[in-house]
Amino acid sequence: MLKSVWDLREEIPDFCVKKGNSLPQLSDADWITDLGFAVDVTALMNELNVKLQYKGLFVHEMDNLVKAFMRKLQLLSSQMEDNILTHLPTLKEAAPSADHLPRYSSMLEALHGEFSWQSKDFKMVENEMHMIFSPFTCNVENAPSDVQFELIDL
Repeated sequence: MLKSVWDLREEIPDFCVKKGNSLPQLSDADWITDLGFAVDVTALMNELNVKLQYKGLFVHEMDNLVKAFMRKLQLLSSQMEDNILTHLPTLKEAAPSADHLPRYSSMLEALHGEFSWQSKDFKMVENEMHMIFSPFTCNVENAPSDVQFELIDL
């Protein structure tokens, strides 16, 4: 939906005028820049959502997808500090002024914090997940004592 508004941002004001309405936000450069940022971040979140809905995923695979997404958020935030918008093409097209970027960077950090908080339960069972999906490389000493010998025998 946001991408459609972005794609039609030049046609929508004309349509509104024909209908006797106005939409002043579409002539506000700051609002347009915010929209570009929202389009890109929403696209990233939708991509993660689609990946997480794939049938047959194991919990450790879901955890890896979320961790990868969180790492992308960190990367985007740090790149934004250097005015690198390679992975945010819509925002790049909006050509934000340098004073916008710290705010967007902090929004990405806040989103990362939300995902970190939401995935804290995965951290509690991280050793067990690693033991299950990769028994040959897990640290035997971190495994439950009743399966340590079996892991060594693998």
